[in-house]
Amino acid sequence: MKKTHYLNWFLVVFWMGIIFYLSHQPAGASRSLSEGLLSSLLHIFPQEHSGEIELLHLLLRKSAHFIAYFLLAILLFRAIIPNRISVSAVVRQSSLAWFICIVYAASDEFHQTFVSGRSGEFRDVMIDSLGALLGILIANGVFWWWMRRKHKTMK
Repeated sequence: MKKTHYLNWFLVVFWMGIIFYLSHQPAGASRSLSEGLLSSLLHIFPQEHSGEIELLHLLLRKSAHFIAYFLLAILLFRAIIPNRISVSAVVRQSSLAWFICIVYAASDEFHQTFVSGRSGEFRDVMIDSLGALLGILIANGVFWWWMRRKHKTMK
């Protein structure tokens, strides 16, 4: 196996570890992290409306879910899909990558039920799954664009 294959799987496991680490933080620590990020962003905007700030905080937290699984899906796609592959195999392997993301999201939400002040949310699994789906779709698009480009240069 090539070294890049091992590197791709290392990146998948590393990113899963980061997701696990962030999910393992107690509610106060997790909230402090996202509030700190939000407050640094809010220096740009006036802070007159506290209700809107709470909405921004919620959107930031849910965006973090989406982005984390968007990246995980791309990393999984890269680790699972070999360079030479048939169309049906790409569809099958892409489905496998998405399935792994969904299972990891569900297990991560279950894991959070054991963390102080945290809860498992089905809504978060859905957000994670949508982020992963977009990651898979974009990775597929780039993969097929690259294969077509590579095929044209070989002619």
